Amino acid sequence: MFNASWKRTTVSTLLALAMLPLAQASAESISVQSGDTLGKIAYRYGVTVEQLKAANQLQSDMLLIGQNLYIPPDSQVYTVRLGEATQSVKADKPWVTMSTYTVSQGDTPWTISIAHGIPQEEFLQANKLTEKDYLQIGQTVKIPVHHIPLTSTPGAAYGEYLDWFEAAQYLFPINTVAVVTDFETKRKFKVKRTIGSFHSDTEPLTAADAAIIKDIWGGSYSWKVRPVLVEVNGRKLAASMTSMPHSIEYITDNSFDGHFDIHFPGSLRHMDNLIDPDHQAAIKIAAGLSK
Repeated sequence: MFNASWKRTTVSTLLALAMLPLAQASAESISVQSGDTLGKIAYRYGVTVEQLKAANQLQSDMLLIGQNLYIPPDSQVYTVRLGEATQSVKADKPWVTMSTYTVSQGDTPWTISIAHGIPQEEFLQANKLTEKDYLQIGQTVKIPVHHIPLTSTPGAAYGEYLDWFEAAQYLFPINTVAVVTDFETKRKFKVKRTIGSFHSDTEPLTAADAAIIKDIWGGSYSWKVRPVLVEVNGRKLAASMTSMPHSIEYITDNSFDGHFDIHFPGSLRHMDNLIDPDHQAAIKIAAGLSK
């Protein structure tokens, strides 16, 4: 069973790997030409965009003319050293690299974490800081960068089955707007992840979105679990949702008092930090994995 200690162990392992140099396996190197994009290059060499970005530790899709790119073989394997041992990391599995950031006036661990789409706990761990430590203007800090390769689904009607702590929370970080599709009715509405660590605490983006949610749930908000698809930045993720408003809210003009919960594979309940079997069953329906 997944629990909070599993989450901390997973993050610790990924960060430990990320802080160590990567040994680039044998790979072809090319020079970016005018008109090249990651998509065009990936198609030309038979690899995925995520594999290209992982092999070259790219944080965006922007390329510069003359820039050198490694073209990894399909499912490129990288060897990383962890203490005296080594471990192989495939480019078709989630993995982490490190970037750096220079602290500016007004920055805090929280604002930096939110700006870079990672949990504050992870930022603190990567920099060996505690919540009581202060940041100095001009200080250089480490930023974990999570690479989440595209995974296959049984068909276009289904979403990727991605673990919350290892992948989904980085594709749907706090303050991100997504389009949610109710799996059964195919009706769509917009939401924003406003908070949440063990799962996504989410709010309707507008009053119109809140009205659609209410109608999908039969005319009243409830704790009934429904399979949904969360579409964000070109990715479609399998998830599960309830519609009952509760606790704090950040969007005050959407006619929805509080937030609702969206769960992903391996995500946990707030009340006891345990997996909710009903949510996990609904997620498998949205992923096309239910029997």
